[in-house]
Amino acid sequence: MKHPNPQTIRQFVLAAALLTALVIGLAPAQTGGGVVADLTQSTHVTYAGVDIEVEATWVTPAAEASLLASAAGDWSASTGIVMLVHESTTAAELPSAMLGSASVLAVEGQGVRPEVIGLVETHAASRVTLLRFPVTPDQTGKIALNLPGKGVLVWNVGDCLGTK
Repeated sequence: MKHPNPQTIRQFVLAAALLTALVIGLAPAQTGGGVVADLTQSTHVTYAGVDIEVEATWVTPAAEASLLASAAGDWSASTGIVMLVHESTTAAELPSAMLGSASVLAVEGQGVRPEVIGLVETHAASRVTLLRFPVTPDQTGKIALNLPGKGVLVWNVGDCLGTK
């Protein structure tokens, strides 16, 4: 059986995730410069023997209303660091354990596990989750989301919060 092109699958998964996000109130953020590209990082990891493409968006307080829409109150980005994580694979299915639940946020040299994990959408080969870490978003320097499978996504706090 011929496997579909990984790029085609990724585009389909992202389109499906955006459509679902719009339907349930998690709309893509728009700022003066367009979609919040600086808030999104991606990597590729191998987790539980499966190759997974991971894309994570840091939901900053300024982007919260447009990224989370009606769910903003439940996921307040002003009281913790919130990440929207998309996992996808070309394999038959993702591992049952969510990458987000096993992820650690590195802030000022300290590792922090998510305090709240919410499943937004799941399919055999894709999953979207929200993570909230018990860390105030007014950090300095860099934060890094360390994923199982040796994936690391890094954000420059000043760039993302507009405090360069």
